[in-house]
Amino acid sequence: MSRLFAFCVPLVLLLALAGPARAQDKAESTLGVSFNRQISLGDLMNVVTAIATIAAVIYAARSFVADHTRRRKQATMEALVALRSEYREKWLRVRSYGAGKITAAEVEQIAADFEKRKQLEDVLSLFEHIATGVNADVFDLQLLNRLSGQYFMDIFDDCEVWISKWRTEEKQKGRTSKYYEELYIMINNIRAARGLPLVKLP
Repeated sequence: MSRLFAFCVPLVLLLALAGPARAQDKAESTLGVSFNRQISLGDLMNVVTAIATIAAVIYAARSFVADHTRRRKQATMEALVALRSEYREKWLRVRSYGAGKITAAEVEQIAADFEKRKQLEDVLSLFEHIATGVNADVFDLQLLNRLSGQYFMDIFDDCEVWISKWRTEEKQKGRTSKYYEELYIMINNIRAARGLPLVKLP
């Protein structure tokens, strides 16, 4: 914004003075006198008005950006609070906290249990929803990373075998798998921000 202001002010001054300057230059050349132009009160008022207008536009733009950023961060906070509240109940119906990664054997067990499968899919859908919001710039990635980045990476790591299973099966059926693609993108953005190696889509 400051660069825009610095560029616009000289430009406005030049445009405001160009007209009177040309007329006076012509008169002075006719009279054979040296160039010694003075700014009239009208010229000065035009310049002041133009500068004030530019300042108002810059202030409005800054206010809009600041308000948008504030709203996005507030929406991120609210989404994370809602996610944690809903996630806990569903996750505990599938497995206990701190149980570690879902193994290949557990994947088959969960897949065969309708209720557990539904709860796990609901949990991952919640995370996919948040990830879509982050990737669409509705939620703030930097704030989410600061508050819950490790939390998201841990959940993803625990469920990676499950996610890979369904993505791989879809591809084997000749379908373009979109399962949890937004989550992959967000997790990689978090890992990149932390200087960690990225995970690959199966």
